Amino acid sequence: MAPGMNKEAIAQLPEIERPTPPHDLSQLAWPHGDLIIESTLGSGISQSALNAASDWAFTAHAVGEDTTSLLIIHQGNLIYERYAPGFDYSTRTRT
Repeated sequence: MAPGMNKEAIAQLPEIERPTPPHDLSQLAWPHGDLIIESTLGSGISQSALNAASDWAFTAHAVGEDTTSLLIIHQGNLIYERYAPGFDYSTRTRT
């Protein structure tokens, strides 16, 4: 979201009208759908490092800086996902 925007401004963002997908996206694995298949982290990936990076990303380092979501992709797999309160994977954003 742009600096200074709040959650109430989400409704003002443009929305792209897309046709209804032919499949139930909740049953189709990411990245083609919304289903996240739990997997163990590969060797060399530290859960504590992911948590520290996430905490850093969700800490404002400048006035008006707010992180609303964080996805970490490694070798094509979604290995970490976090959202600010009031946001989730379906919340529209500019990015």
